Amino acid sequence: MQSSTPFLLSEQETQQFLNLLQLEKLKEGECKLKYLEALVQKTQEVIPFQNLFLLQHKFEQRNQLSFQEIKKLVLTGTGGYCLVISPVFCGLLQSLGYQASLICGSCRGIPKNHAAILVNNLLENEDKYLVEVSIGFKNKPLKIDFDKKSELYNYSFGQFYFEWERLYRCKQISFSQIFKDNKISIFWCSLYKRQLAINRKSFHKQTRNQRHNKQNLYPKFFKQRKSTAHVDMQCQKITQKNQKVKTTHCFSAFLEMFLVSKSLFTCLRALANWPKKKEDLHDRSKKSTQFTKD
Repeated sequence: MQSSTPFLLSEQETQQFLNLLQLEKLKEGECKLKYLEALVQKTQEVIPFQNLFLLQHKFEQRNQLSFQEIKKLVLTGTGGYCLVISPVFCGLLQSLGYQASLICGSCRGIPKNHAAILVNNLLENEDKYLVEVSIGFKNKPLKIDFDKKSELYNYSFGQFYFEWERLYRCKQISFSQIFKDNKISIFWCSLYKRQLAINRKSFHKQTRNQRHNKQNLYPKFFKQRKSTAHVDMQCQKITQKNQKVKTTHCFSAFLEMFLVSKSLFTCLRALANWPKKKEDLHDRSKKSTQFTKD
């Protein structure tokens, strides 16, 4: 877990950020969790999640951004990706009195390519909330108080739950004990990991010719599933190897997000206006021909 002291925003920068979000400062007696949810929601609506700004310079002229450059991208509303938005948002939370820390994350199985925020002692002593303000979709702060699997959440684009995937140490220990003792040295949140067991079975029943047909009938993550699993297996081998040689990284906790496949495809169908039946497709083609005739 990284020390977040350098990310603290000044009074003027805090007010500039809040003006951008069209929010007032946290008032005395106001619920910190509700205000945090409002901050996350407004940030995701106002500040673009993008990395197109990287293309404004030639490859030879690109370099690592300073924190001042990162702050400028966020406070002007230009936006960025997780390594840009999360540090500045963490500084905003700290300036508002939250005990926030920037944590290292993993997205889609690639180690240490993501940054998230951990908020401690929000409503009670020793409670912890995972804040994902720049992950590419809307979400709420997640309370980490479960040993193996979280409850089912209904928010934004579908149903999802979180689950602890693996824990490596010299001897097994419960997750709740780790959080209680605050002994985590690495905290990885591996998101975008879909549970596609139901749809994967039906997908693999298709003929080989249909699979190679690029008709955009299936989302891209069908093709990415194999590579994601492969990366996870590599991480497992590396961690087990490090465990034998007794490295300093004695704790590795993987928190993964699983989308319920059925709700995901219902949502995708609604967004793309996909027909549910062949009859609907036939009716739609009729309407389109009538429109062209008119």
